[in-house]
Amino acid sequence: MGTDLSSEAYLLSKLFRADPSRRLVRITRYLKEGLELKQNLEFFLDGVIPAEAGIHDKLLWFPPHDNLPYTGILSGTDTAADRLACL
Repeated sequence: MGTDLSSEAYLLSKLFRADPSRRLVRITRYLKEGLELKQNLEFFLDGVIPAEAGIHDKLLWFPPHDNLPYTGILSGTDTAADRLACL
């Protein structure tokens, strides 16, 4: 989006506040960027999502594969579980 990740997280949290039923998807190029953006979103959305719903029920993390696809090695069980939880 052309901004730093904290500004982007702030903007995304404002969009979510404007319409909580709206689905937003953000794909990052690198794992580190994705984790940082997720942490920033959790910070900006703290208190916005009702406690009974839980922020982790609304903010989903779809991690990348932890290995190269052509090696024939399967992803770890934690990674597979996190990916399936989003689906």
